[in-house]
Amino acid sequence: MDAVKKIQKGDKLDKVEIIRVGAAAKAFKADKAALDERNAAALESVKKLSAAKVSADQALIAKQWPDLVKGSDGIFQKTLKPGSGPSPQKGQSVTVNYKGSFLDGKVFDASSLHGGPFSFKIGVGQIIEGWDRVVSTMKKGEKRFVVLPPELAYGEAGTPGGPIPANAFLTFEIEVVDIK
Repeated sequence: MDAVKKIQKGDKLDKVEIIRVGAAAKAFKADKAALDERNAAALESVKKLSAAKVSADQALIAKQWPDLVKGSDGIFQKTLKPGSGPSPQKGQSVTVNYKGSFLDGKVFDASSLHGGPFSFKIGVGQIIEGWDRVVSTMKKGEKRFVVLPPELAYGEAGTPGGPIPANAFLTFEIEVVDIK
């Protein structure tokens, strides 16, 4: 270790020899097959933890909001106020008031924080997929409470730098103000 501590910035190493001391070090396999095996085991462990989190989150949703209906796409929802007229068609502009929260109720975003209603074109990828799916079935004046699964919200990535973590279920209150 003394030799390692003497290395200075700018030093050039011509050769590195790794000396394995102890049974575990001597048994360690550093070839590609062994690395692939360790990576596969780690990935499997992460998948199991993720599945456990999803299961726990779904149990919390069922307990906290027992009156929500879960669709085949994994979206939980309930109409709070019916609307009228036709639902928006792909490419139409939709204006909504919304509030987005985590399962614990902490608000992470709301149209009121940005000066009022939010407008976007439906079905063209301007918003998260879960919103496209939900809002495309709503009518003017309608208000819904929805819980989006991670894969229809911000997925495995979340929002880098925050506030939405990876694999987060998100709740939204969405009210369609106008359809053009």
